Amino acid sequence: METSLAIISIIAIVIGPIAAVYVGEYLQDRKKKYDAKMNLFLNLMAHRGDQVCRDFVRSLNLVEVVFYDCPKVLECLRKHFENLHSNGLINPVETRRSSWLELAASIAKALHYTELRQTDLERYYIPQVQVDRSLIENNTLHELYSFLQNGNEFFKLLRDETQKRSEKLSHEN
Repeated sequence: METSLAIISIIAIVIGPIAAVYVGEYLQDRKKKYDAKMNLFLNLMAHRGDQVCRDFVRSLNLVEVVFYDCPKVLECLRKHFENLHSNGLINPVETRRSSWLELAASIAKALHYTELRQTDLERYYIPQVQVDRSLIENNTLHELYSFLQNGNEFFKLLRDETQKRSEKLSHEN
């Protein structure tokens, strides 16, 4: 009896720390995966008002990898991607908004945010100064693009005018 108790004690002493290491690694791996999911969700929520910004697009492209083990999220992501890539939608803005909200809700549910509603997910704040700045940047880029497209004509006119003035001056002398 004492021998079997000693053997069991030795086995427990040897196996206990090994099991603790494996359990610790398992729990740490689960926490890393949860943290990655949470960080991705928070980034999507932080940028939901500006869905063309790089951080939002980058995060949206990571959903498939980070939520690989959540079939409902993947289903909603595929539907949203189909809507983003489709040109034949009857009401594209509303369809894409709806599929985005379904995706966000499925991610929230996967993270156990069961009390979040779609109305909570679609609310966001963008300061007017940010909207104004974005409009100015877009207008500036458009004007620059137009100038560069038509700039060749401008420089031809400038060159011709310079040549005319130069010729006129040389005739006067």
